[in-house]
Amino acid sequence: MKITRKDKDSVNSIISISINKKDYSEKVENTLKNYRKKADISGFRKGHIPMGLIKRKYQDSVRIEEINKILQENLISYLKNEKIDILGNPLPILKDSLDWESEEVIFEFQIGLSPKINLKLDFKKKLTKYKITADNKMINNQISYLQNKFSNIEKKNKIEKDEEFTVEITDNINEINKSLTLKLDQLKSKKVKDIFLTKKENDLIEISTKNFLKNKDDYERLIGIKYEELNNLNPILNLKIKSIILRVPAKLDINLFKNIFGETVKNLKDFKLKIRTDLENQLEVQSNQKFNNDVEAYLVDNIKFKLPDEFLIKWINSTNDKITNENEAKEEFLKSEKSIRLQIIKGNLIEINKISVSKDEINIFTKNMIKNQMAQYGNNNPDENELNEISKRVLGNEDEVNRINNELLNKKLTTFYNKNISYNLVKLGYEEFLKIAYGTKQ
Repeated sequence: MKITRKDKDSVNSIISISINKKDYSEKVENTLKNYRKKADISGFRKGHIPMGLIKRKYQDSVRIEEINKILQENLISYLKNEKIDILGNPLPILKDSLDWESEEVIFEFQIGLSPKINLKLDFKKKLTKYKITADNKMINNQISYLQNKFSNIEKKNKIEKDEEFTVEITDNINEINKSLTLKLDQLKSKKVKDIFLTKKENDLIEISTKNFLKNKDDYERLIGIKYEELNNLNPILNLKIKSIILRVPAKLDINLFKNIFGETVKNLKDFKLKIRTDLENQLEVQSNQKFNNDVEAYLVDNIKFKLPDEFLIKWINSTNDKITNENEAKEEFLKSEKSIRLQIIKGNLIEINKISVSKDEINIFTKNMIKNQMAQYGNNNPDENELNEISKRVLGNEDEVNRINNELLNKKLTTFYNKNISYNLVKLGYEEFLKIAYGTKQ
């Protein structure tokens, strides 16, 4: 077997693979012998079928399958060993006919090469990076959220205003047996709310099915029935009040501070400062993302290089089931061209600057991610064995490992951009940032 490469230009090449009979004949022969042992053909005893008959029946398909295996394995190995960075996948160059009986058969594959580019980060104009500050409104909103999250629960005798109440729905005809927890503001109208006001535990209520909940999506989320399917239900729902509670926001005292931040925060001033810091760290993620987007948009617009356009259009046309002709493939390529260029630029940046993510970094990130999730539920000091066990499960998921690797790689790119690209730093509030970044409030 012989593999050669011929470059058509800087981004297009032809790979030729010459396969000789001796490369596959022994494996084909052994496969046919196994077929002979196992084949069940009328008129012959199993294992005693003439080899000539086996060859006439199976040889062509076995030979083609074996040659395909050789092609795939050796093409992949060749690209890897020669360190050829390609876009898309190799496309076979189809021939009118092949003489499978000849001593040598030559196969050709078209490949699109990922261009090596001269990356210079000498921007003609300074970009803007934003430092988003957390204002008092944001801080107070976060404090209210935390007070409600760590609220105290009081059992109440009746529904009056802000209570949560659990109702049981029983509908034997439609086999609905659900318990759902609601507040008055989830009910459809004042008339419906008035029905529930002053109700106590174990009180029974009859309510119009369609006029029960304000949000149509709540029917599916809470009851499991789409709003459009309500006509199939009884027009009247029978409810029973099972419990009534009131969530009382936690007091701003040392107990709340300790529940959320551990021993590090001991007074309201430090509590607000810690919240401000946490909020601004979260906002920095959005600021960095905006800066990254601006940097990468500039790089795509200003770094010029050739792509194997025709190859990529052909590849899209042959691999995308939704594409039916070359014009559609061209449209799809034009839609994704900037994304392709960006991936090439980032790949070159990562390679040239030796940016990588280690297994230890992935492990540390995973444990910290789990710790942060546990802290949200008040567990600031998780057991190390439990942490290791959860981390092991997370890292057993290949998709999750790839997601974490990409997140860490993007963080390293962010650090690289911040260190190597000049920018003007502008401080502003969150709402002003949203207007600049997205043209609107969110």
